[in-house]
Amino acid sequence: MIARAKGTEAKFLTVTGDVDRIVPPSATATVAALLDAEARTLAETGHLPLDERPREVADLLLEFIGS
Repeated sequence: MIARAKGTEAKFLTVTGDVDRIVPPSATATVAALLDAEARTLAETGHLPLDERPREVADLLLEFIGS
């Protein structure tokens, strides 16, 4: 799946929480590195950044889309 994704011209963004107990931030960082993705980690955030910090995630998405 990652090879197929890397074969596109798509840009990727990963967003994780620094206290995610379901998917460790290190695992998200590995996926981001494999995809050559922009990776962001939100402080004091768990597994659901969109629910826990919707404004920050929206700002990251707007910044990413605009780049």
